[in-house]
Amino acid sequence: MDAAGSWGEPAAGSGAEKPNGQEDWQATTGKEVANFRVLKSLGIVPYSKTQVMRLVKAGKFPEPFKVGDFKGSPLVWWVGEVVEWLEAKAKAGSGWCGVRGSSEVTLP
Repeated sequence: MDAAGSWGEPAAGSGAEKPNGQEDWQATTGKEVANFRVLKSLGIVPYSKTQVMRLVKAGKFPEPFKVGDFKGSPLVWWVGEVVEWLEAKAKAGSGWCGVRGSSEVTLP
């Protein structure tokens, strides 16, 4: 619990407020990590975990890593890498149905 008596929110006047216009999901340092559940809940990843792992295996999605050495350590991704991947897909016009950039249907 912080000085303001709440969990996870900065105390008023602490200097930890978000800059104007910054969304909750936006990376602040570029070094944030997130597991699949977080990426999915934020709407950053539009695929199932199975499909994401297929894309990783094919070299078409950023590579995850484990934070810990123990068996149950979850896979995580650098949020910045996933956002860059998504922005590149949007810029290239490779929408899920090929809406942008081509008249053919393109499946991931």
